[in-house]
Amino acid sequence: MKIHLNKYIMSIVGGAALLMSACSDGDTVFDEIVDNETRGAVLRTIEIISNEISINSADGSLDGGGFEVVLEEQDQEGGDLLAFVEVYASFLDNTDGGADDRDEVLIDEIDASEFTIGEFGYPRTEFAITAEELLTILNLSSTDLAGGDQFRVRFELVLTDGRRYS
Repeated sequence: MKIHLNKYIMSIVGGAALLMSACSDGDTVFDEIVDNETRGAVLRTIEIISNEISINSADGSLDGGGFEVVLEEQDQEGGDLLAFVEVYASFLDNTDGGADDRDEVLIDEIDASEFTIGEFGYPRTEFAITAEELLTILNLSSTDLAGGDQFRVRFELVLTDGRRYS
């Protein structure tokens, strides 16, 4: 019985020693990852205020509409990494086999100074563009539009260190 008790105690002491040595600080892969970690940023759509374009079905004329959103930027510095946001637009002609497709073009740049601190402490801004402006920028007329066609608006967040997120 004494031999079994000694083996049992030695096993516990050996296991404890092994655990203590395994928990020491060192140059592990985990430490390297944490030390070299960089974080990005997020540009969130808080609210879509408008995203419709109205066309008069009788004569094909534009009745108004446009695209308007509230955006919020979040980064690890509480918004201090925000430099500006680039806004791009394109058009997909889904009704005439792509005959009137338009490639993406830069339509606006929103500087960090145009953002204000929102209710949760992050920079917010509102972006709006009318249907008329979209047509002009993309060299389209209201007669080029039909149900099912798409305007695409894309935002690209640019940080003070040059990193970009879209």
